[in-house]
Amino acid sequence: MSMGSCSAKYLLILLNAFFLVVSLVLIAVGSLMQVSFHEYAQVFRDSVSVPAVLIISLGLLICMTSIFGLVIVVKERYILLSVYSCVLVILIIAEILIGLVGLTLKSYVRQIVVHTMQVAERKYNESISAAYTWNTIQNNLHCCGILNYTEWLPYLNNSVPNSCCISYKYNCGTNAVEANNVHATGCDKALFHWLYEHQIVIGALCAAFVLLKILTLMLARCYDRYLVEFTNQPSLNPFKSSIWQ
Repeated sequence: MSMGSCSAKYLLILLNAFFLVVSLVLIAVGSLMQVSFHEYAQVFRDSVSVPAVLIISLGLLICMTSIFGLVIVVKERYILLSVYSCVLVILIIAEILIGLVGLTLKSYVRQIVVHTMQVAERKYNESISAAYTWNTIQNNLHCCGILNYTEWLPYLNNSVPNSCCISYKYNCGTNAVEANNVHATGCDKALFHWLYEHQIVIGALCAAFVLLKILTLMLARCYDRYLVEFTNQPSLNPFKSSIWQ
């Protein structure tokens, strides 16, 4: 085995092992979302469950592809390696399309998030999970309400949740408005401002993942050429196949 083909083989093993670890992380994150936010699904409907299922599905797909790739590289079967390359092409195209769709549907996603937040807002006094979710959001993002704190006044008898207070103390929400002790920023603006600040990092990570997939594809094509030329395995190219010779 030449130095180049040997390097390609071991790089393929490393990359597939890396993708396998990533897939297991995705499955774990998706499962954790399903378990941790099971109660919240009653409030947020499909806004939590659908992304969790998609993350688990993507993780399973990457996991199966990675295991398939590892087995093929170790077994050194050209035909299966060509099938693996085709699967990689499909995955790369799908990941790029998902990224483009995500960019074009940002406003639609924002409408869905706002709607689910409105549902949870109305259930604040009725549902422990709704109250917990809102308090967590408002504490972490230092915001109050969807657009502003006035949305809480009809639901909480002219007061706001304690999590809206700038300086927190027990039952501070009762007179937070009069004491000017309430966050003025709405959570819709705060949440999407956070996403905007981190979208470059998220985009860079997604781009790096796709580039690694492309590198894996190039290595797979390089390695399958070696298998055809130096191991006497049949080529899938009809003009190079032995049946035509």
